[in-house]
Amino acid sequence: RRLTYSPESEYSPTVTPNEDFISCIILKRNGEQKLWQYPKYGAIPSKLSDKDKVGYHTWLNDSSVYAFILGSPNTLEAILLPSKDITKVASNPGVTLQKIPGEEKISFVDMSSKKRWEIRAYNPATNSIEDIIHTVNSKSEFYTWTPSGVLLSGDGHKLYKFNPKTDTDWIELADLNEYGIKKFTRLAVSPNANLIAIVVTE
Repeated sequence: RRLTYSPESEYSPTVTPNEDFISCIILKRNGEQKLWQYPKYGAIPSKLSDKDKVGYHTWLNDSSVYAFILGSPNTLEAILLPSKDITKVASNPGVTLQKIPGEEKISFVDMSSKKRWEIRAYNPATNSIEDIIHTVNSKSEFYTWTPSGVLLSGDGHKLYKFNPKTDTDWIELADLNEYGIKKFTRLAVSPNANLIAIVVTE
């Protein structure tokens, strides 16, 4: 079922926490790139923020959305609703922004170091950034969380997992070479944790 009928390009559709809307980034013909939302059954969209150059986003709760803002450098910024107040959280984030399951925190890859990137968590309650684990290889910005709070990431054709509660480093979970997969990047886990989707590079 088609939900939108706009002449512009739309990216990163995301169901809002209340499940009443689908938020997305609309790229206007004039180059404007802002965050909007559509009612989930389709209708005219409403603008969530006047912040421009939004590349990616994720929701923490009904009143706060976190955005990857394109710039020099790129930044991670918090947009509070309905006030639309904006706070810079970090510089040089990766494109993967996710709410940590069971916690009121946002995870992101800190790409500030030239040697090794780190997956970190932002805690808005304390306005602090916490370390989680280094990326599975020295420079990988793609990962996902399972519903139970386990990190998954890929290196080449291998899938790794890291449980912040029990693991001290990444553990190989599966070798996808037998499926003809040489390398994959983005990945996602279904809400019931029975399925995983991956984006394969050729």
